[in-house]
Amino acid sequence: MSAALKIPKNTVASIMLKWKKFGTTKTLPRAGLPAKLSNWGRRALVRQVTKNLMVTLTEFQSSSVEMGEPSRRTTISAALHQSGLYSRVARRKPLLSIRHMTVTDTWSLPSLERPENSCVVTLPIQPDRA
Repeated sequence: MSAALKIPKNTVASIMLKWKKFGTTKTLPRAGLPAKLSNWGRRALVRQVTKNLMVTLTEFQSSSVEMGEPSRRTTISAALHQSGLYSRVARRKPLLSIRHMTVTDTWSLPSLERPENSCVVTLPIQPDRA
């Protein structure tokens, strides 16, 4: 059969197996839902995130719309997790209001005024029970 059609034996064998398995030689639709983000979009997102870890998901969402691949925040989060980027948490800001500065100063100044050996804790020595 392959000699008459001038195609390789492997091709004929794979077509016959497909006929036996599915009852047709047409290309069947894929199993499962297509990915929301393309590989190109996912790589672009990872590049953006690694440049600045503290950007929020909504900002990435607006930038993905600009790139031409609109997606939801959960989709972006899942894509980042699949790429191995977890726990993107912004750094804690110091409390810079006047009230917080005075509280911090009143808490830290007494410890600076104490001599160095005042922090040493002495434990009572118990006599041997022998």
